[in-house]
Amino acid sequence: MEVLVVSGQEDVIDMAEKGGDPIGNPTFKIGEVKKRFSVREAITADYPAVLMGANVMWGESVYSHMDFDAAKLIERFYEYTVSPDKRLFLLEQENIPVGGLFASLGTTFFGEDLVVYEETCFVLPEARALGGFSCLLEVLEQWAEEEEAKAIVFDITSRVKTERTESKLEARGYEYAGATLVKRI
Repeated sequence: MEVLVVSGQEDVIDMAEKGGDPIGNPTFKIGEVKKRFSVREAITADYPAVLMGANVMWGESVYSHMDFDAAKLIERFYEYTVSPDKRLFLLEQENIPVGGLFASLGTTFFGEDLVVYEETCFVLPEARALGGFSCLLEVLEQWAEEEEAKAIVFDITSRVKTERTESKLEARGYEYAGATLVKRI
């Protein structure tokens, strides 16, 4: 899946002022397209790039005061690339990895209906204002539809532009179902 994205934040603001809706739609275009994103399932050769991104994500997360175990993460990457009920989607900008999203498919606590759970998501700073998150979200939603899931659960734990992330999710129909609270001990 390839998604065209505008050249920068100024174009996004300009489009919003003209009545467009860039928050919920990652396939908009204004003027000359400067960047191209693609999203695909990760393979083992991607692990070094995903590990680098995971390190950035960890540093921005509420868990940054805890250890970072690269070997454990490589095991998790493998699990998400081989399990039929898990996915590791890789976001690329001009063929360079700039983000990823880990997701799993499972039943609800209360019954057998399927739910897609976003386990963790990261977009490197240079791709955030250009629509990278929206591209990953679009692919996650497509996978949920293909699997006939009844819901998608998305948690936010990074504290990076939380309000903007919430706005993007709400614009796509997500509703609050609680909150993630963390206490350091």
